[in-house]
Amino acid sequence: MEKIRNLSLKKTILLYFVISLTAAFLLSGFTVHFARNMQNKIWEKYIDYADYTDVFQQYGKKYEIEISRPNQSQMNRLDHHLSEMCDFMETYSVLIFSIVGSVAAVFFFYKNKLKTPLQELKDASQMIANNELDFHVSYENKDEMGTLCKEFEMMRSALADNNRKMWRMIDDEKALRNAIAHDIRSPLSILRGYQEMLLEFVSAESIKTEDVIDILQTGMYQIDRIEHFTENMRKMSHLEQRELQCSEIELSELAKKIEAEAAMLSRKESKLCKVER
Repeated sequence: MEKIRNLSLKKTILLYFVISLTAAFLLSGFTVHFARNMQNKIWEKYIDYADYTDVFQQYGKKYEIEISRPNQSQMNRLDHHLSEMCDFMETYSVLIFSIVGSVAAVFFFYKNKLKTPLQELKDASQMIANNELDFHVSYENKDEMGTLCKEFEMMRSALADNNRKMWRMIDDEKALRNAIAHDIRSPLSILRGYQEMLLEFVSAESIKTEDVIDILQTGMYQIDRIEHFTENMRKMSHLEQRELQCSEIELSELAKKIEAEAAMLSRKESKLCKVER
């Protein structure tokens, strides 16, 4: 049964037609034989037994005597219709059973070999159209339709992988945008604070030259940070590709930079920031 189920489509339809046509010829032979016997019984009602007795006496049993067909006028209406029906069955029974057998072969071929995989592919196509990829095409026969379903399952799997990669790329892009926004916002806020400080104290002429130089140097440091960050962002497409660059720095210098930046950021928000060494 397993071997028959895994036959190719061409061999399966050929097998179904051979079986159906063989059954059709057997049934038609039985029908012809039955119709002929029934017709002879009808005709026997209208024979002249005296003529047949003379023939038997003359020739004995050397010859087979066929019953002649009575005229329509000799038979009653029912016998005439039955005789005509027997003629019809003798003439067309082979054709009728062959057509019925062919239709039955096509029906069973569709039901056993095409209906299930076609329904699987139809449902799978509908789910893909609805962007639902969490399913499996599970037709297991090893015929052409089974191969087609396996190819469809491979395509679904590839679509699901591409869909996951696409969402991962979207998430990476969001993380990258957030990182860019975060890493640029801090130096820009510091630059803005220093600019506001310069405008405030320069207009009041209450700032020393050394303080101006210190502010400008700090501003250049923040500009260098932005340029370095922008160059890194230009070279990479994922946040994971960002290389960690390490360099030695004195703790006092690091604390000083953190304190300066924190003081500027906290000044804008009216907060107090203190760095303890």
